[in-house]
Amino acid sequence: MSKINENNRAAISSLVEKLNKGNADEARSVYESVSFVLAEMVASDDERPDRTGRAITEAILANDLNAFCMAVCGWEIKSLFTKSGAITEQEWSASIAKQSAKTPINHAKAAVESCKKIEEGINELCSIMDIADDTFGELNRISTYKSTYANASAWKEKYLKFIIENENKEVN
Repeated sequence: MSKINENNRAAISSLVEKLNKGNADEARSVYESVSFVLAEMVASDDERPDRTGRAITEAILANDLNAFCMAVCGWEIKSLFTKSGAITEQEWSASIAKQSAKTPINHAKAAVESCKKIEEGINELCSIMDIADDTFGELNRISTYKSTYANASAWKEKYLKFIIENENKEVN
């Protein structure tokens, strides 16, 4: 999953939700506008190619979508979407305010993502272990890895259950 700050995620999610509920031709027009504005931004960017290439590479390595957008065209994601008319400044701000609201649903959603990261991290640790050469004593920690993974999975399921049971209540 790409790294993108929660403000950008909230605003873009709000836009996509609105477009998915609306007219397909209007949605296509908005997406085209975003594409055209991005092309204009790229064409007008006067950064040296070596700096652009380095910034793109660093953004990819950091898995940072906003930094990638900055590297490619010199503008942040917010600018791309607001300059294209896909979303207004007011809509962007309202989406951020809504996202910022500390609700149990938001907490549970963030916790699910954190639990997924723990699972992914444990999987990665296990995938790089060298059973034949236990220089780092990792074999002694396998049971810890397993219990940490199991705990993260159990908590993730509890959070998901809470989300499913309460998401419709929060909307109403």
